[in-house]
Amino acid sequence: MKKIRVFLLVPAVMLLLCACGETQITTTTIRIDKSGKITHTIVDSFEESYYDLSEMEKMAGDEAKEYNDSHGNGLVTVDSVAAEGDGVRVVMEYQNAAAYSDFNEEVLFYGTVSEAVQAGYDLDISLIDLKDNTQYITRDDLLKMGEKHLLITSESMHFIMPSNLAYVSEGVIISEGRKEADTVPEDSCCYILLK
Repeated sequence: MKKIRVFLLVPAVMLLLCACGETQITTTTIRIDKSGKITHTIVDSFEESYYDLSEMEKMAGDEAKEYNDSHGNGLVTVDSVAAEGDGVRVVMEYQNAAAYSDFNEEVLFYGTVSEAVQAGYDLDISLIDLKDNTQYITRDDLLKMGEKHLLITSESMHFIMPSNLAYVSEGVIISEGRKEADTVPEDSCCYILLK
């Protein structure tokens, strides 16, 4: 009987430990996984009485379906729409940054430095080294890092990246840990280069 209890207890403890390692999202956030898939969690107030959760869910689903019908099946999905306290949480999934960018009409690029050059992004920028916050790299240095992953965005947003941040442009505020940052673009896009 003790063996059965131990066998049941171990998976329960492991589940709790794994769940504790997950970042709790409390603000609108874009999470990018290693494959480039985008999870956009929108956290907003839900104070107005004219909002209806089921209508909001239907509208989001209809917009995703319309986009997929014209651009390719499964590029955009609505994962969930739920009331949360006095607010609402909408979780959208995008197959890649290009789908997110096109659907939301915002600049969002995630790929290698070489892919950014091929896509026509102007990398005539200076990025600060996060090791010591005093050294900068420029376009020539960046081009030598062709296989490193780069995020380019025009949005003010909280980002959770798949690996540690190495260099950032102006307008990027490093959050707790080395994988999270807030972008606050002013006149141009924000850039984040990963390790």
